[in-house]
Amino acid sequence: MEALILSVLAEVSQRLAGHGGGVEFVGFNQETGILEVSFAGACRTCPLAAFTLEHAVAAAVKEKIPQVLKVILVPYVS
Repeated sequence: MEALILSVLAEVSQRLAGHGGGVEFVGFNQETGILEVSFAGACRTCPLAAFTLEHAVAAAVKEKIPQVLKVILVPYVS
């Protein structure tokens, strides 16, 4: 499951790279169906991060992996 998630996130990251950003895998709980991700690069501070999470990241993941029920953003900590 993790390999499939990583593959989908890599596809999304390629699209986000055009804006100087990306998305990273944090974790997936198979019992709850919750996928945790964090943004990279410019996406970390983008005012459209919530929109990007829902309409780019979550939409792509849920379309290809029905076991993912919810995608949540984990704040980046340096």
